[in-house]
Amino acid sequence: MDKVTAYSFLILAMVLTLPVISHMLRKRPTALKYTNYIILAVYIFANLYLTILSRPTRIYHHMELTPFWSYAAAMKRADLREEILLNIILYIPFGYLTHYAFPKLKWWMVLCLGFLLSGFTETVQLFFKLGLCEVDDLISNTLGTLAGVGLYKAYKRLAAESASE
Repeated sequence: MDKVTAYSFLILAMVLTLPVISHMLRKRPTALKYTNYIILAVYIFANLYLTILSRPTRIYHHMELTPFWSYAAAMKRADLREEILLNIILYIPFGYLTHYAFPKLKWWMVLCLGFLLSGFTETVQLFFKLGLCEVDDLISNTLGTLAGVGLYKAYKRLAAESASE
């Protein structure tokens, strides 16, 4: 298992524990709020480490601007399917934690923030020759953000239903 896959599984485990942490601290709103801020900050650092800081510099700039090229090629290549899935998983915590930490933000604002963070990452990767800068990563990361927002909304709905019982 390579380092990226290991980190991605770690992030997936984090995603799965977020509702549990939220549920455990639900009666302590101040502790929950600060815990979410801390986890969000750690997540953003881990994300930037994984996508920028841990990567070796390449000799050349490489960019792929064709949307959905990797999605089409993934039908025949397992490595691309894994990469797409890992890119989606990577941003699920961002959507969940950002919406939880800043509940006044509308869902589409959180989606835009995920898009901007992903765009920043792709731009830095291109500028500093740290990997392939591609539109498909931006799409996958934004889908992950959307999934995180959906997870947050589902958790809030279930928490409200269980509180009313």
